[in-house]
Amino acid sequence: MLKVIKRADLTREEFALASFLQGGVNKKSGEKILIDVDIYLEYTDEEYEYCDLWDLVNLHKNSFDGLAVYDLLPDDVSINMAATACAVNNLLGIPRELIDKVDSLPVLFDAKDYTGSNTERQEAVFELYKSRLNPKGLVHQVVVGDDYHIELRDFSIAKGYFCFFTDENEEDISFRHRVLEWANRNIAIYGWTTNEIAFLKDISAYGCYVVPMDWSTNHSYFSPDNSEKFALKQKYTEKESVTPGKHYLTIVVSDGDNVQWLERNFATNSTFGQRLRSNMDYKMNWTISPSMVELCPLVMQGLYNKGRNDYFITGVSGIGYTNLLTYPREHLESYMNLTDEAMKYADIHEMCMLDNTNMLANMDDVHDRIDAIAAKESVNGVIWEMDPDRYEDGRGRVFFSSNGKPFVSVRLSLWHPSNNPENVNREWLDGYIERLNRMPVSPNSIDGYTVLNIHPWTVTIDDLDYIMSKLDDHIETLYVKDFLEAVKNNIPHEDAIPKRV
Repeated sequence: MLKVIKRADLTREEFALASFLQGGVNKKSGEKILIDVDIYLEYTDEEYEYCDLWDLVNLHKNSFDGLAVYDLLPDDVSINMAATACAVNNLLGIPRELIDKVDSLPVLFDAKDYTGSNTERQEAVFELYKSRLNPKGLVHQVVVGDDYHIELRDFSIAKGYFCFFTDENEEDISFRHRVLEWANRNIAIYGWTTNEIAFLKDISAYGCYVVPMDWSTNHSYFSPDNSEKFALKQKYTEKESVTPGKHYLTIVVSDGDNVQWLERNFATNSTFGQRLRSNMDYKMNWTISPSMVELCPLVMQGLYNKGRNDYFITGVSGIGYTNLLTYPREHLESYMNLTDEAMKYADIHEMCMLDNTNMLANMDDVHDRIDAIAAKESVNGVIWEMDPDRYEDGRGRVFFSSNGKPFVSVRLSLWHPSNNPENVNREWLDGYIERLNRMPVSPNSIDGYTVLNIHPWTVTIDDLDYIMSKLDDHIETLYVKDFLEAVKNNIPHEDAIPKRV
């Protein structure tokens, strides 16, 4: 029977201990532990019972060889160091404040024994254990000030991954590069960072990708080794014919690469949850990470099941967050093979990508990469978010692969420039209504098609409902699958930019 620990009953230190205990126990065969936080318990159909943390510690402590001690201090990487020690040794990681409660086990690793800068301490542990670590993944978990995450280390322990943190100073960047050189190519870096743009540039350059999941919990339970993947099924209708005399609009909610958001508050008090409670029922498209077919397939199928008039495509850019226009060309085929396989299991047929328009300078290279992406059976087409202008810098531009699959960039992005949802008002929303209602009926050119991006951190479903309630009758909303099919079937297969309206 599954043993469940209530997060609400734990202190911060006890939560850290529970995560380390969970990782150590769950990577072994037999009994499993889950921490009841947010809605994770909904995603298992096992029989379970609630247990006291300390009862479970006493039950399992003799199965560990000793303790790995760390300090829960701001800007202290010792929790990452202890997670790495536990990933290769049979140790129970424990905050220093709690070691007296487990005094029957010897301390076999103590983070305070490693001195120097945070980088030097992590590097010493990395050099000590790298020959025994699993190079097929990395966990990068932030420990800066208040942005200090206890979550996810159960996963690094269960998988045998190196757990570390690097900032954007010269010493940290140099260390990050050494770790990436050691690791395999086309692997995931799980967790998050302090500087998204700089970090992603580094990760992409090494032929790897990021799976944002810094708040994720219970993945030593949901992501067991050698787990059998099973085919998921979206809840959507079959292909619908477009209506003549319309301007075709597809609405895409961004940031679905963010696994921890998807599995925690996405379906409750965030945009998807708001959508489920809305009285309006227009067609919506959501980005979702296909890496969830391995990380947490029950969560993914649960989200599919909850949807109403909803359709899912990949988050950026495929199986993980990376920049495919700067991804090493020699590794792109392998990356797309991973994406293709995950999309098939996830019942996803279109991709979302994120790049910067300054990467379009060499169009021969761009089309070479487009062809490599479009060659995959699962990819029927692509929605392309383009920076730097809040995903709409592509201005609705369309690109075609040599096999005729369309890559359509975002034309309008409902993303408040202040990044503050409190600044969203009717006047700002009315500006989008006016622009959408000016969109022409032009089914035989890209002028007649609009991708509207929804930024979930600044815009609510109430805001979108208001816009949809004010659109003229000539605007027809489509699923991404039907939108891209209409583009493919109706406009010339050549790169084009729609006229400004």
